[in-house]
Amino acid sequence: MPKILAIDDDPDFLYSVRNLLEYKKFDVQTFTSPENVKQELLTTEYDCILMDVVMPQMDGLKLLQEVLALRPNIPIIMISGQSTISIAVEALKEGAFDFLEKPLDAERLLITLRNALEKRSWLQEKENLLAQLDEAFPIVGVSPQLQ
Repeated sequence: MPKILAIDDDPDFLYSVRNLLEYKKFDVQTFTSPENVKQELLTTEYDCILMDVVMPQMDGLKLLQEVLALRPNIPIIMISGQSTISIAVEALKEGAFDFLEKPLDAERLLITLRNALEKRSWLQEKENLLAQLDEAFPIVGVSPQLQ
C-alpha cells in the first residue's frame, strides 16, 4: 500500500483528499502545518507528497526545496488554489513532479499520483541495478582519471 503525505493548511481539503485516497487503498498521513514535516521525513519513508503552495507558516516552494534536500527521489505534487503560471513553472523548476490546481479533479489527482509512484519505482529500480553493477564490477585504480 503506497504511503502518501499530504500537507495543506486547510483541514477540510485534507479530509477530502484523505477519504478519496484511503478509498483507493492508499495509506495517507496529513499535516496542517509544514513545521514538523522535515522531522517526519527523517523517521518515516513516504512514496509521494502532496503539498500546498500557499501556507501561512511557510512558503510551499521553500518547503519543496527543503524536502528535496532530505529526500531527493520522492515525487512531490504541488497543489494550490491561488496559483499562477509563474508559480507553477517555478515549482516544476525547483523539482516538483507536477502541479495541480484546486479544486482538485479526483481523476486527475489519481492519474498524477499513479504516474508519480511509477517514477519513484523506476528510480528505485535504477538505484538497485546500479548498486548491483557496482558490486559485480567494481572499478579499481588509483589514477586521477579513474577517481
